[in-house]
Amino acid sequence: MLPDQTRPSILYVIYASAVMFWLVLLLMAYILALRSYHALRGAYRERRKAFFRKGVELVLLEEPLESVLEAFRPRRPFDQEIVQEVLLDSMRQLQGPPFDALREAAIRLGSIDRNLHRLRSWSRHTRGRAMEALGVMRAEGAIVQILDILEHETLDLKLVALRALACIKDPATLPYFVKTAQELPPPMLTRVGSMMLEFGHPAVPHVQKLINMHPGAFAPRVLEEMLKGVASDLETPS
Repeated sequence: MLPDQTRPSILYVIYASAVMFWLVLLLMAYILALRSYHALRGAYRERRKAFFRKGVELVLLEEPLESVLEAFRPRRPFDQEIVQEVLLDSMRQLQGPPFDALREAAIRLGSIDRNLHRLRSWSRHTRGRAMEALGVMRAEGAIVQILDILEHETLDLKLVALRALACIKDPATLPYFVKTAQELPPPMLTRVGSMMLEFGHPAVPHVQKLINMHPGAFAPRVLEEMLKGVASDLETPS
């Protein structure tokens, strides 16, 4: 027969084990529910994206803008974000008149204005996605706001901001690449230099300045490739 003082400890172990068992079951149920939610959400978004890709097809067929806008018109809750995702995916791949038509659709649908507003968000994730979207849409009206917040962002978001500016390609922003590079660790400077080269000939003096200021940040092979890019732009007529 067990002593009386051992009974409370045994009961405690039994109760604790039962509680842990049910907690584990609840945790497993939560994980399964979360996975199911994400799977269903992903499948739903893919169906909606397939529906709105008709708008891209109309652009490629050179249909009137009003027909394109009707095809992209949000019809359900959350469609607005799905439409933007379809627009951005297509704009990353298209150039020339099709790109211009999609950008005009993005303007008319309010995508650029919404992302400009999101640049003031407290959420760094929201700001980062907004900068990326504005860059893909080559929204020149976003340049001032991106430059305003560039100085105060974290290192990873500084790169996102520079990437957006490189997509927009206003040569007036090139000095900000050199200035921001002074705040970045050396391993990141190669990416900055590569983004600057995307501007073409106007970037040449700024890339040279970046290399002169941080010669040790570029591996010899990388430096050689960058100098080749600079020389190529120098040989290309303005």
